[in-house]
Amino acid sequence: MLLCQTSSPDEKLDDAYLTLYPNSNFILFSRKCSEKELYDLVGAVFLSELRYAQMITSLLEFSSNNHGLQALVDTANSIIGFPIVILDSSYRILAMSQPNTYDEILGLNEQRNLGYLSEKNLKRLKRDRVYDQLRRSPSNYMISKATDATVRWYNTLVYVHGIEVAEIGIPEYGREFNNNDVKFFRHFKQLVEWEMEHENFYLPNKGIMHSIFISELLEQKFTNTSMVEKRKQMLGWNEEPGYFVLTVFAENEVHFRKKAEFFALQVQKLFPYTRWAIEQTHMILLLAVAAPRLELFGPSSELAALFRNNHMYGTLSNHFSDLLEMKKNYDQTLAIREFINIRNTETPIIHYSDYSLFHMAKILSDSYDIRDFCSPVIKLIEKYDSDYHTPYLETLREFLLHADNPSLCAENLCVHKNTFFYRMNKIRELFPVDFNDGLIRMHLLMTLELMKLRTS
Repeated sequence: MLLCQTSSPDEKLDDAYLTLYPNSNFILFSRKCSEKELYDLVGAVFLSELRYAQMITSLLEFSSNNHGLQALVDTANSIIGFPIVILDSSYRILAMSQPNTYDEILGLNEQRNLGYLSEKNLKRLKRDRVYDQLRRSPSNYMISKATDATVRWYNTLVYVHGIEVAEIGIPEYGREFNNNDVKFFRHFKQLVEWEMEHENFYLPNKGIMHSIFISELLEQKFTNTSMVEKRKQMLGWNEEPGYFVLTVFAENEVHFRKKAEFFALQVQKLFPYTRWAIEQTHMILLLAVAAPRLELFGPSSELAALFRNNHMYGTLSNHFSDLLEMKKNYDQTLAIREFINIRNTETPIIHYSDYSLFHMAKILSDSYDIRDFCSPVIKLIEKYDSDYHTPYLETLREFLLHADNPSLCAENLCVHKNTFFYRMNKIRELFPVDFNDGLIRMHLLMTLELMKLRTS
């Protein structure tokens, strides 16, 4: 510590007796300062530094136990006394100090209940360009008070591997910030960055601005449409009349994470309002598509070519308009993955609508024997084919699939059209079935499809 006496006529200095320069041990005092006063003031400085050292020690001791981000915030709050809020890049509250009497005064109640930054505070941040100022600030923090706010706020941005992932906000409530507080906040920010570097926290959100919102939709965190609409508005999402969920898998999962985000950006060029979240083994894409135009996902589509070029494949949900139904539609895409090998298809994008029957049968099979739902006629034909080496079952399948196109049936069977007609007449002769009844035809075809599931 360096003590310097001055005869400066600076009235402020004379009145203060002592000036402590931030981030230094340089103390300037005036001639008016007596020896006892100087001793008392220097002692106060040493006590302040001692208290600061104790605060940092307590924080470091706790952080070394890896209790998580919320526990770190609670500890810092108990040490420093100020409320603390940490937001991610989509304005979701990652951690917040425990409820207190100041919640109502500072307007924190709404945010605590929503789990997000309030709309009022978001507008204030955007209006005052707080994030822009923070990014340009040499000190990486700022203390400011909005024109319509009751207190000043300390704000700083959190970076992990150079990527902006969160923001820390601390209101000046109960007492004014001092130099030690600011130093404490800097250490606290560093500990937050270390905590967020942990792989189990960071990897699912790396570089993805809106993945948290998608994850919460999948976890069904929202209970009504108005909450969803508010979040969409806060994130600047366009109003879209409909969506698809497209879940993407890689043929080689080892290289999946390396190309996942690149792949998502390529999809975004085809579907501009695409949002996504990346999991360990797959990626969930939310595609904004006004109408259920399945030709956009067909074998000859640009999207299918993108999948082939990157050795990936995807499962596509039904079309939906309410984001509260995203979880159900995501589950559809996962459910049909196990059925892909049942049908030989060249397209890398599999539609749920083509496999929903198998999904239904799988659900039924958990409680019932699926054979109980099959047509007995199919069993008879199957046994007859086995006993007499006839091709009646495959002939029946073609008939049920293309009843109005006998030429196509014959072509698929690699026989003459007259041969196809002969086989169908034999089926009518040998087995008790009325092909004029649409429900019977549906039952027969459903049974044939269920047999694929049994075989697989």
